[in-house]
Amino acid sequence: MEIRISLVCVLALAFGAGCPDPASPSETCDNDLDDDGDTALDCDDPGCAGIDPCIQLGAPGDVVLVEIMAAPRAVADAAGEWLELRNTTDADIDLGGWVLHDIDAVAPEWHVIDGDGPVVVPAGGLFVLGALADAASNGGVAVDYAWAGLSLADDADEIVLEVKGEQIDTVVYATPAWPLAEGTSLALDPGSESADANDAPGAWCAGVAAYNAVDHGTPGADNPACP
Repeated sequence: MEIRISLVCVLALAFGAGCPDPASPSETCDNDLDDDGDTALDCDDPGCAGIDPCIQLGAPGDVVLVEIMAAPRAVADAAGEWLELRNTTDADIDLGGWVLHDIDAVAPEWHVIDGDGPVVVPAGGLFVLGALADAASNGGVAVDYAWAGLSLADDADEIVLEVKGEQIDTVVYATPAWPLAEGTSLALDPGSESADANDAPGAWCAGVAAYNAVDHGTPGADNPACP
């Protein structure tokens, strides 16, 4: 009887580990084995992005909300809403497993950020999340990640970004204090890019740059200073 042992199994045995389960279709993220045979182990495997125990943690203010489009005009809200985040740190941050939600006590909306591999906000960079990823259908926005099960109210709402119970940033907006208007984003002044400073309605102004014929904002680009 001929016995064949895979190279992955030979290497695992050589380093004192057991052979991966040949019936396992994907990586098990905490067993120090290359279950899926792609030479990447556990949290180094893209398949483990956003899965415990590989969720990247963060501290309040590491990622902040810097722009909000709640009421697009070119397309329906369910297609054209978007948010923009800023990584305020000097290291890349993977949002896989992080949560976006509101604070509605009756019918809360939750979305767990996932994806086929890491969902990375580059160091110091921007990241756009939206209702639809297709720019031809969402009003012309280059969306880095499309959510499901979220909506942004036009007049008042809460946006919370958290990971494993740690609130990274929260913005609560409402008229008339906040400069909300159909067809314009809420744009944070660049000097207020922190989890505390972006709580103040005076730190925000209406987006002014047109990104289609009727909507204004700067998705994927730095906000101009507020007047």
